[in-house]
Amino acid sequence: MIEKLSSADIKTGIIRTNGEDLTLGGLEEICRMSPYGQILLKSNRFGSLQPDNVQNSIWGPKLGNHGNNFEHMPETVQEAMLMVEGMGLGQQKEVKLFIAAQLHDMHEADTGDIPHNKKTKKDREEEKRVSRIVLKDILYEELTYIDRQRVIEDVQEIAFDEKTELGRIFNAVELLGYTNAALKAWESLDDEESDMQISLRVLTHRVIPYHLPGMVDYSKDYPYLVDFLRKNHDLINDILEEAEICDSNWDQRERFNKAMSAWNEFNSSKTT
Repeated sequence: MIEKLSSADIKTGIIRTNGEDLTLGGLEEICRMSPYGQILLKSNRFGSLQPDNVQNSIWGPKLGNHGNNFEHMPETVQEAMLMVEGMGLGQQKEVKLFIAAQLHDMHEADTGDIPHNKKTKKDREEEKRVSRIVLKDILYEELTYIDRQRVIEDVQEIAFDEKTELGRIFNAVELLGYTNAALKAWESLDDEESDMQISLRVLTHRVIPYHLPGMVDYSKDYPYLVDFLRKNHDLINDILEEAEICDSNWDQRERFNKAMSAWNEFNSSKTT
């Protein structure tokens, strides 16, 4: 869904305890090789919809890089880079955002991946607490105490508080990630009526209507989302048309109506 940008050589402004500059690529590798990263690499996102008879190696790729619980984070970095391009945030804020994107779900190696629509305030507080512990463990030998604490506090502020400037941008990036995963699932569909195909359809029917109002709202402030929604206009239309036919559950219907209202607003205010 997105054009790849290279983040590997971007310097964070932090010096590792071995004297080397910490790059975003280096941070990704630290996380990947940690015990937490290894756990996440073995698990998929949207697991509650993954059929029992479908292996992880089959299900995950149907959703692109967002299908894997670890690869989802470097993919979020890529999407954050696209989102802020041309916004004039300044390098320091951009790097903080990119670091938070790389680290924001490392705690899920302990807490598991709780579906966004089922996550409670208590769940969020627990994730925030565990995130501190996990990131301290991952970064303990890599960064000085001062740098480690600064990184952890930045992640807390950005990934767990959407009321801050960077937290709001990050939340928009997360919605973009959910939407990209759903569009990838939609494009993976074929005519076979297997358990996996049915689950992929259910995923798109749930994710697109759930997050579309937020995407439209954020598009008023972030130009990249306007371009994204225009580019994927026909795919989103197709998904909404099928979801309207297939989903009669009241909660889903209410959500669908909100999505259609937002989508109509976007289409009436933008040339698509």
